[in-house]
Amino acid sequence: MISWAVTGSSRGLGLEFVRQLSERQDNIVFALVRNTTSSPELTKLAASKPNVHIVLGDLNSLPQLQEAAKTVSSITGGSLDVLINNAAYLDTDTSTLLPSQLSTTENLEQVKESISKSVESNVLGAIYVTNSFLPLIERGTEKKIVHISTGMADTDLVLGTGIAASVPYSTSKAMLNSLVAKYGAELQPKGIHIVALSPGWVETSPVPQEALEWMASMFRKIEPTVNGRIQKEDSVRDQLETISNLGWEAQGRMISHHGDRNWF
Repeated sequence: MISWAVTGSSRGLGLEFVRQLSERQDNIVFALVRNTTSSPELTKLAASKPNVHIVLGDLNSLPQLQEAAKTVSSITGGSLDVLINNAAYLDTDTSTLLPSQLSTTENLEQVKESISKSVESNVLGAIYVTNSFLPLIERGTEKKIVHISTGMADTDLVLGTGIAASVPYSTSKAMLNSLVAKYGAELQPKGIHIVALSPGWVETSPVPQEALEWMASMFRKIEPTVNGRIQKEDSVRDQLETISNLGWEAQGRMISHHGDRNWF
């Protein structure tokens, strides 16, 4: 059996990863969540799929993640094949601010908190979960670590589209991409694949139509075929195919759900 651990599994892309992975009986899936009873959909899925295990694992808690690794190890016999770190922090209250608007008297404390939480979850959390499960990955067969990132952390996309907002989230993911490169350099000699993976522009939460149309118009500056967001089912399907085909040319880099640098 191939063993998978997925963080942020209570909803959105994380839940969809668990759903698609659980459809194959030769997979065993560990759904890591901050609260093991907060997602009725995940609870129902686990009840119907004996190969799904819900495990407590908050990215901001190193002790929880270390305990989660022990739980996984006790079931798999000490190994893990693939770790997908999907969990992330995104503060919608500051997401529309431009860089020049991040230090006004009115919003200074809010912005500082947003950036601090973004780095804590999206960077430190990535370190915590990677290091907690690394000994299991080393004993796995697939030996793959995937951190979900975003095309909005790509400087070419930012400059090409002119989208200047979403600073705390995007910059924390840029830090994550750099971290993945550092891990890539360290882990390749051990035969461990690690990448940052952009899921595409995915429909995971409601967004006002006006905002969607504006974003699409900006994205079309670099990719004229963009019409709108893709469904999470399609994104996860493509991501899993890319993960299955990972080669050393992608080591430590951010790639898209297509396996290249086409973020859409």
